[in-house]
Amino acid sequence: MSQRSYYSRCTGMYPALPQIQNASLGPLPDTTQTHLLERLHFPPIVVQPDSAFPLESLQMNAQLSRFHSWSLFSLLSLLVLVMTALILALNPDLVEATRSAIRATARTSFALFLAAFTASAFAVLVPSSFSKTLVRERRFIGLAFAFSHLVHALLIYTYGQLNPEFWPGRSTVGNIPGSVGYLFIVLMTLTSFKATTRLIGRRAWRTIHVSGIWVLAAVFTYSNFKRIPLSAWYVVPFGIMCAAIAIRVIGKVAQTQKRSHPRTYA
Repeated sequence: MSQRSYYSRCTGMYPALPQIQNASLGPLPDTTQTHLLERLHFPPIVVQPDSAFPLESLQMNAQLSRFHSWSLFSLLSLLVLVMTALILALNPDLVEATRSAIRATARTSFALFLAAFTASAFAVLVPSSFSKTLVRERRFIGLAFAFSHLVHALLIYTYGQLNPEFWPGRSTVGNIPGSVGYLFIVLMTLTSFKATTRLIGRRAWRTIHVSGIWVLAAVFTYSNFKRIPLSAWYVVPFGIMCAAIAIRVIGKVAQTQKRSHPRTYA
């Protein structure tokens, strides 16, 4: 490598060198540049081989970048539909198959909700490309959650038609949490588009979405908690939901402190 090319690469890494050169009366000779670099004791520049960036990693990033915005929503929604169709097709008993599909879509909705609910907190607490992607795609993950819960509602209605004893066995009070949750899902879905956001205003949009996300968190927490006597396995989603709430609160506090003291987190 020539002295000039070596100097050019070093000035790209060490911005102080152009300032030294600009402060002089003119361009430095090559011998002076070399002597200056030796006196400053710059570490040697090691050029990484091509193996440092394996082809498999590049291919993985390219595949992940294919699914974003509406393509990500379409993929998640398609997976929910395929899962539901397989459950209904593989179980010969339609009533039991519908019950299994109801439980499965409840789990997909729960997972998608957790991703949207904790996205901003993870971006603050654990900054990474993955957490940034969650924040960037949060709206479409939320819409996929709404779609999953729409399929969930249709399956519940179908199960009520197949099993006449289902609806009479439920009380009005017992239906309130789920009904309120679906009301907020509809409101949040309708206001997840630019046109409706401009129509209602930023403040109303924030009120609906902040209130809605916490109402849904409360509904998921209560729904899992009340089923613990039926099965001890519901302790797991209940604990996960409680942990997600704690993560979101901690992330909000950290974000507030970061805005109040930006130099501390620089």
